[in-house]
Amino acid sequence: MLTKFETKSNRVKGLAFHSRRPWVLASLHNGVVQLWDYRMGTLLDRFDEHDGPVRGVCFHPVQPLFVTGGDDYKIKVWNYKLRRCLFSLLGHLDYIRTVQFHAEHPWIVSASDDQTIRIWNWQTRACVSVRAPHATLQAARRADFCPLTPATAALTPRSSAALRRC
Repeated sequence: MLTKFETKSNRVKGLAFHSRRPWVLASLHNGVVQLWDYRMGTLLDRFDEHDGPVRGVCFHPVQPLFVTGGDDYKIKVWNYKLRRCLFSLLGHLDYIRTVQFHAEHPWIVSASDDQTIRIWNWQTRACVSVRAPHATLQAARRADFCPLTPATAALTPRSSAALRRC
């Protein structure tokens, strides 16, 4: 079954599915994040605080939270029950390509065109690690936590991958 959702933005930059609800977040080129019920095909909410495209989006696995990262160099943590942005994390110097929550720890990993991968503690709102995956890296396109070990993985534009222990 294929379901089409209409939006005024002509480009969807990121998608995230909720682990227990029939929801999908769509991050858009126009700076809006939309929350959809994919079973009903209805727009539940929209979140609009980024200045520019939102490239990364991720639901928290347990809490009523999601995280976004965009071309305004900001990471934003949202509460979808309260329907608002809780806070922003600042530190990247270029577009943020991806954001992900850790499954167990209060961490967010972000990858940016500033050639860094950062790990943030979202409870203390502090950056706890800054890593440059490779000296010749143009940009970190994707980063994620390994579910089995305390490590992060990064994907570069040249399709090479790196695994680093936390």
